[in-house]
Amino acid sequence: MNTDKPVRISCLYLALWFLSIVTFAFLALQVEANRITRLSTVGLILELVAAFFTFIWSWKRPRKACLAAMALIALLLVCPWKIRTYPETLRASYVKHLRTFEGCPYYWGGESRRGIDCSGLIRRGLIDACLSEGVVRLDPGLIRHGLSLWWHDTSAKALGEEHQGLTKRLFEADALKTLDYSKLRPGDVAVTQDGVHTMAYLGEETWIEADPGKLRVITVHAPTTSNGWFLRPVRILRWRMLGE
Repeated sequence: MNTDKPVRISCLYLALWFLSIVTFAFLALQVEANRITRLSTVGLILELVAAFFTFIWSWKRPRKACLAAMALIALLLVCPWKIRTYPETLRASYVKHLRTFEGCPYYWGGESRRGIDCSGLIRRGLIDACLSEGVVRLDPGLIRHGLSLWWHDTSAKALGEEHQGLTKRLFEADALKTLDYSKLRPGDVAVTQDGVHTMAYLGEETWIEADPGKLRVITVHAPTTSNGWFLRPVRILRWRMLGE
């Protein structure tokens, strides 16, 4: 009886889990989000999937079922499905997810509750909204868009310049303090003219931002003179997927 194959599988299984633990520990220590951390996240997922298949490989039916499920998931994510979720529904979800970050520490380059910057907050709120709504409504187009937003980093300046058509410029204003709020919808975005800061509108003349001065995510009610960002010229934009 040849026992080499089971031993090799066991060793591979343990090696994959060890590699997964190391990758997870690396990600847990990182606050800044960049291409390396994104690649590491993808690698961790692949490691866990490989370890799972190594464990069940000797069982024919579970193996075939899981392979079919993986193929179906890949097909759903690769095909250019049209987003079916209504913009207003997604807008409400976006605002809800933005609010969950209130009080989180500011960290330049961060995109998590352990640390987040201004553009990271604006993007992460929409990423979470796309993924959660996509799963709940079985909308593969929305899930794919959320993953694309996660993978492609976008700075405050790029958002203000309508990078890759993700945002649409509505108008410019001298300051948020004197803005005509009847022109805004919840989820709209303000970017300073110099492109160094961005914040999102929550409705009822209230904005949310990852403020580098306060070193945390805060909500601010307009009009105000105590917050310097509200006194600077801004561009008002709207995520295209949230409607015209």
